[in-house]
Amino acid sequence: MTVPSKIYTLDSPQSFSGIVARNLYPEADIRYLNSNSELVERVCEGERVLVAIENSVDSIVGETLRSIRERENVFVTREIYYPVVLCLGGVKSDCDAVETERSLKVVYSYPKALNQCSRYLRHLKVNTIPTSSTTEAVRIVKELNDPSAGVIASEEAIVESGLELLKVGVQDVKDNYTVFWELSSRKGRGERTSLIADLENRPGALYKFLEPFYEEDINLYAIHSWPKNREYWFLLKVEASEEEIPFEKLEKRASRIRSLGSYDVVDYR
Repeated sequence: MTVPSKIYTLDSPQSFSGIVARNLYPEADIRYLNSNSELVERVCEGERVLVAIENSVDSIVGETLRSIRERENVFVTREIYYPVVLCLGGVKSDCDAVETERSLKVVYSYPKALNQCSRYLRHLKVNTIPTSSTTEAVRIVKELNDPSAGVIASEEAIVESGLELLKVGVQDVKDNYTVFWELSSRKGRGERTSLIADLENRPGALYKFLEPFYEEDINLYAIHSWPKNREYWFLLKVEASEEEIPFEKLEKRASRIRSLGSYDVVDYR
């Protein structure tokens, strides 16, 4: 797959999506949108997109996957694993970082970032206020200019905004990481493939559907499910190229199946 000259991702250069995009595509023209559903729409228009799909602590990003599922011409061309280091920031003051941290009364951040720091925030005994993004949280705390208000975001977002970096690595799980997908309207090639399948809600349906993978000695490295009326639909990630997957057997055991294409993995962990 060729390196794109232009790529769309979420929020801003200081968001985690922006940081990953800048590392992955240092020469590209990176453009930022406000929602994952907008990003998926751009794929349908022929653009290349980078979206967060899953976090090791906070699970799948449902909005993204549902948007992908609703469209037939959206494919995964790369899967990227990126470590998430969440930091605490606040307004600069004459106090040292430890004293400032102890004086906080409220912390702003994106809901998933707050979830990934829940134990730490309980220990601080602060109120939390969710925002639309970590970038928005940084902006709010900067404008408030209140020493009792803090923010959880990337180190880059905190430092580049002029706030004080109070603590690095406040996430509860130190090896926390997020999985990103590069999306395109054209299929890629690689050693892994993702599938979306609709199965009937009856005993043995999932077992029967998975049986061909066992018969072909294909490993599944992720599986997620969601209800849909009286059926369930699944996202399956397998360690095989699209050519190696026994679609003839699978199609007989699912009411609908769609391949999201094959891709390689980029691992920054």
